[in-house]
Amino acid sequence: MLTTRKVILIVGLFFTVLTNGQDAKDTDNDDKHHNVGINDNDTFIILNGFVRPITKKVGEKDIKGSKYHEESFKMATIYDGDKMLHKSLIKYNAFNDEVEVLQDNKEFALLKKESIKVVLNNYQYEMFKDKGYFIIFNKNKSTSLVLKPKKKLREGSEAESTYGQAVPPSFIDKYEYFIKTKTGELEQIKLKKKDVVGILKDQKSKVEEFASSKKLSFKKEKDLIKIIDFYNTL
Repeated sequence: MLTTRKVILIVGLFFTVLTNGQDAKDTDNDDKHHNVGINDNDTFIILNGFVRPITKKVGEKDIKGSKYHEESFKMATIYDGDKMLHKSLIKYNAFNDEVEVLQDNKEFALLKKESIKVVLNNYQYEMFKDKGYFIIFNKNKSTSLVLKPKKKLREGSEAESTYGQAVPPSFIDKYEYFIKTKTGELEQIKLKKKDVVGILKDQKSKVEEFASSKKLSFKKEKDLIKIIDFYNTL
């Protein structure tokens, strides 16, 4: 027969378990709301409506080179406008102009929405109208070096004779550089001093002096990023 003290103890234990369970449930909901964690279920829920499955094309393994800008998947933060969706492993397919997302050992492609932004450590991907994805190097700056990392497929050829060699098809780089100006326009350039200072002409002398003092080359991507970083401080 239960005593009054035992009844009180049992009731107390019941409410403790119920409260802890509710707290754990609330914590899980808060985590999802704030995008905490990068487990598979969270990624699937948060990116639902922003990705589609990828169908691999037969025969691509026989093509030399890579259609990707990144050699392997890299961690990035995906935004829809100013709203952070999630952190995911991505790499950019420069042949199909698609950002691929690795989810539960399966690959998906981000839907091409102009509001999508994919931010990595040293650069970010942004959509420019109907022109596809571009790499922005000087992140969150009014002026930036911009790259369109296109890949083209070069057709192979058969051996012309028994002494010749067949040439396999291959992916080749067709990269194009731009400077995004203060007005948001893209001005195409080649990596050379004449083109760059022609865009940054309002601070031409200071830009040239800075590049010279730091021994920076207008022909090198990494140096040009530093030059434009300096230009943004003027």
